[in-house]
Amino acid sequence: MAKMWHIKSAKRGIAASYFTLGVILSTGEGVIDKTPDFAGALKMFELGAAAGNVESMYNAGMYYLEGKGVKKNAEMAVEYLVLAASQKFPIALLTLGKLFIEGAEVNRDLKRGRNYLAIAKECGGADGFIGKQADMVLDKYKHLEQTQCIIM
Repeated sequence: MAKMWHIKSAKRGIAASYFTLGVILSTGEGVIDKTPDFAGALKMFELGAAAGNVESMYNAGMYYLEGKGVKKNAEMAVEYLVLAASQKFPIALLTLGKLFIEGAEVNRDLKRGRNYLAIAKECGGADGFIGKQADMVLDKYKHLEQTQCIIM
């Protein structure tokens, strides 16, 4: 019954309903055999993101980053995560900070990564989960400095 309500709400343009439908599909609740439908969930997250739902933006980004329901695509992941980060969504800011500092999925950019982590701490609370995670990343990679070496 709840799924039907969210479908009707989504058709009326209620952005949060796309997010909820995506969650339902990702857990298998909306499928007869209870198998998660990651591709369907991603479609709902993308529709929710287009309608302005920040949680949908973040989830779409993570699906692209992890290759859930779609081929892994770090560029698309960053695009969606930046959308969520532009709305000061702390976990998106943290994720982007980690991505740019670690440099595994995207080109390493320490300055950009540190900037995202600083904003994540500001938005998510320096003493909370986000702040502690940001500090752990910064501490782990503190040996990396953007220096200019002169080779003689």
